[in-house]
Amino acid sequence: MTEISIAPLAAKEAVLDSLLVDQQRHAGQAQRLQEFILKNIPLAESMQLTVTKLDEQGGLHLRAPLDSNNNDKQNGFGGSISSLLMLSGWGWLQLANETIGFSRNIVIHKAQMSFDLPVTHDLVAVCPAPLQSNWHRYCSTYYKRQRARLPLQPLLLLPDGKIAARMQAEYVATQVE
Repeated sequence: MTEISIAPLAAKEAVLDSLLVDQQRHAGQAQRLQEFILKNIPLAESMQLTVTKLDEQGGLHLRAPLDSNNNDKQNGFGGSISSLLMLSGWGWLQLANETIGFSRNIVIHKAQMSFDLPVTHDLVAVCPAPLQSNWHRYCSTYYKRQRARLPLQPLLLLPDGKIAARMQAEYVATQVE
């Protein structure tokens, strides 16, 4: 597994460009995130959610088996797809904030979904790293106000790489009191 290097803000210009390859550390981070989600989001346990990896481009991958997340047509259930996408964005920001040392509460502020293709395989959500300009704005705003918003665009991918669903989401992080 590979993790995005969300460097301290003194070097934030290279935040999303530089990637670290440290297999043990990244596997541990993914495992901690999965444990946290399963412990604190009851729906995630029912979905049998797993954090599968952090990819070379800085994207967070989550998976949930189709058997536990299907509808009456044996396709991926829209509620499960939405939840998995939402959690992939939340998880990405959780890890990014953890890496740079922000103490924060993260919530989703708004989201818009698009369901483009039926899902007949396990659900695989990917939250790509945000645009560098959005990340810099987020970090600067958080430092000034102890609160910031970040737009993210999680995707649900089919085995052939086609996009089955997409979410335009905005997450808000606030300082932990």
